[in-house]
Amino acid sequence: MKTINKVTYNDLAFTLLGIGLAVAIRYSLLDYKSFDFFKYSKVWYHTIRSEGFSAFGHNFSDYTPPYLYLLYLIARFFPDASDIFATKLPSMIADFISA
Repeated sequence: MKTINKVTYNDLAFTLLGIGLAVAIRYSLLDYKSFDFFKYSKVWYHTIRSEGFSAFGHNFSDYTPPYLYLLYLIARFFPDASDIFATKLPSMIADFISA
């Protein structure tokens, strides 16, 4: 029979420290705009924001649909979000879910 170990204060502190560092690193790089952002992500986001869901009716991107659907949701529910934040948010959320 397996014994379930209790979570210690050290375990909790180490986990929270790791999460805090992960958030701090992502926050510090939030304004960084790469070549990919200017050439691809920004264009996709502008297309989705200007055309809405009908943008999916034509081939405007070669990227995975779940990412593009998340961009659509961000454009729909947070229309005032900056382009860089809107395009990075799905990736940041996926990082934490994957971890």
